[in-house]
Amino acid sequence: MIVAQSDTSGTYFVRAVDSTCYLFASADRFGSSLLESLRELKPQADGTVALDLHLRGESGGVEGVVRDPEGKPIRRAWVTVRCDMSVKLGQQVDWPQVWTSTGDDGAFRFSGLHKGRAQIEVDVPDYAVWVRKVLVEESNSTKVDVRVERGFTVKGIVRTSAGVPIADAKVRRRMSPDGSDRWWNFRISARRTPKADTNST
Repeated sequence: MIVAQSDTSGTYFVRAVDSTCYLFASADRFGSSLLESLRELKPQADGTVALDLHLRGESGGVEGVVRDPEGKPIRRAWVTVRCDMSVKLGQQVDWPQVWTSTGDDGAFRFSGLHKGRAQIEVDVPDYAVWVRKVLVEESNSTKVDVRVERGFTVKGIVRTSAGVPIADAKVRRRMSPDGSDRWWNFRISARRTPKADTNST
C-alpha cells in the first residue's frame, strides 16, 4: 500500500503508524530501498521519527493485463510481485514485495523493482491463482500476459497418523513458481488430539 510520496526535496511524511510497521520506498530508474523496521526507533519530542530510505538502484519494472478465460479484462484482480533474494557485499538481501489491484482495463504496472528473478502472483475470486516467474531487467519493463482459469474444487479429510479425522487443521496452498504441476501439497499447521471416548467399554 502506498502511504506517502516524497516531494521535490525527497521529504516524505507517514502519519499514524506504530512500532510494528515496516517502510520501504521505490522510484522509477532508482530501484527500491530495503524494508526498514520502526521497532527500534524512538520518537522525538514532537512525536516524529526520523527515517531516511536509501534506494539501491538496479531499477526495472513489470506490467501486464489480467484477463479471464474468454480474454476479457478483469478489474480489481490482486497482483503481488516478490523479487528473489540476492547477495550484496556478502549479505543476503530480502527485497520487499509489492502489490496492487488492476484497473477497469485489467492493467497493472510496477516500477522501481530490483533487477533479477521475480515471482508474480495474481488472485481473483472464483479463479485459480496464477503464478509465474519472470526476469526483471534493469531499465526495462517486462510485459506479462495473465490469463486466469476457473480451476477446480478439492475436497478431502485431514486425518492423524492413526487415521482419525481432526478439526482445526489448516490446509495451505503452495504453488509451483513456473505454473507447472511439479509440486503442490497440503501443510498442517495446527493439530488437535482427539479426546478419548469415555463411553466405550
